[in-house]
Amino acid sequence: MRGKVSEGLDLTDHTSRAVFIVGIAYPPREDPRIKIKMAFLDEQRIKQQQEQSSGSKKIEMPTGRQWYKLQAWRAVNQAVGRVIRHIRDYGMIFLCDERFASPEARSHLPAWMQSSIRVFDSFGPVVKVTTEFYRNAEAKYPTVIKGGSRPPPRRLATVDRSYLLAGRFSENGGIAFPNAA
Repeated sequence: MRGKVSEGLDLTDHTSRAVFIVGIAYPPREDPRIKIKMAFLDEQRIKQQQEQSSGSKKIEMPTGRQWYKLQAWRAVNQAVGRVIRHIRDYGMIFLCDERFASPEARSHLPAWMQSSIRVFDSFGPVVKVTTEFYRNAEAKYPTVIKGGSRPPPRRLATVDRSYLLAGRFSENGGIAFPNAA
């Protein structure tokens, strides 16, 4: 669905505490508009390389394939950005595809997530980490509901407010987590 579920929704604070991304959201490759865009970029790149060989310097255009990959990662990053909206917000990001465990895939994710990346090889630790994370986060950043009696969240200097979990779906429909990279 390429992130269509979250488009146009403003889910903040307690209305969004997790994002589950199942797969990398590549655009439909057989879509005529995608084919035309990729062909156009490839043609422009060839022209640009010919011009550069004559001495002119310009910003390098992406190839059609590079653009195609960037579209997928843009969709992933937009979905990632839905869960944590401000300094006192928290949530978990579950990336359910073994490709997210690779260093190449991680390089496309936001820098602020890099130190929080966790890859699991079984489901039990995921449940444990998730439970502990939400228990600790709610204690540090209590949810303030309109008209509620909870105090506003305390500001802490350094708090890990997200975890990245990477895994893949197994043949039996469950989630299988690869060994840590």
